[in-house]
Amino acid sequence: MAMTQMGSVSVGGKVMAQREEDEPWELATVVTFDTKSAMLTLLFEGGFRATSVPLSRVQFLKEKGSPSEGAGGKASPPTSTIPPPTPDEQRADPDAKYAYIRAHKEAGNALFKQGRHMDAIRAYVYAVDSLSSNCYPSRERMLWDYEARVPAMQCYSNAALCALKEAEWERAAKLCEMAMECRPEDSDLVKVLLRHGQALIGLDEHERAKALLERAAGLDPSNRPVKDQLIKAKKALAAAAKVRPPPATWQRALSGATLA
Repeated sequence: MAMTQMGSVSVGGKVMAQREEDEPWELATVVTFDTKSAMLTLLFEGGFRATSVPLSRVQFLKEKGSPSEGAGGKASPPTSTIPPPTPDEQRADPDAKYAYIRAHKEAGNALFKQGRHMDAIRAYVYAVDSLSSNCYPSRERMLWDYEARVPAMQCYSNAALCALKEAEWERAAKLCEMAMECRPEDSDLVKVLLRHGQALIGLDEHERAKALLERAAGLDPSNRPVKDQLIKAKKALAAAAKVRPPPATWQRALSGATLA
């Protein structure tokens, strides 16, 4: 299913792009965008036409006055977005909705690679919000669809990673909770537990972080980042125990004591 526009960036619109990986960024014109492959056809200055250009080699031009990022709940549309499939398109192609969220996920991944973490958060969260509101009767119904639930979970998990990069601990924790609602499995579950643990460490909630990281370590004992974060949480708890005031019973006993 080929889309003819991407929100504020439409066919005929301008983007910054690379002709080949590691080449300079240049202004180019969008010719086509295929949501199934998440690839664009671009026309560069001088008539050079590039086909099958991945989103990782495209930078959408920012708009002035664009809305700010949501806090992990309903997200405002990114400055550049792909329109959801219409009901007619969904009837003609039952996989259109899956291609839609995959394309948005790729757009978020491209923003992440560019270091635009807050823009990536908005892209990821908007992808799930838009999918559930345009392609399902409710968010709960979307979560019953495995093919939608998995990329939705990955969007939340990736958004949490972006928040961690920006030291947005509370936002990252909330995004991990939303990812857990999508019932992640296997390596995806380990990633969410790790990122949630990191967020909680940032919030000084080391006991909760330790529990999540121990669960992740049980699922993947050889995971080095999980081990490192678990050690960090345990060290923080041990340090806190050393400076913890004595129990009340000790305090009462000491209050009546006299020096020899």
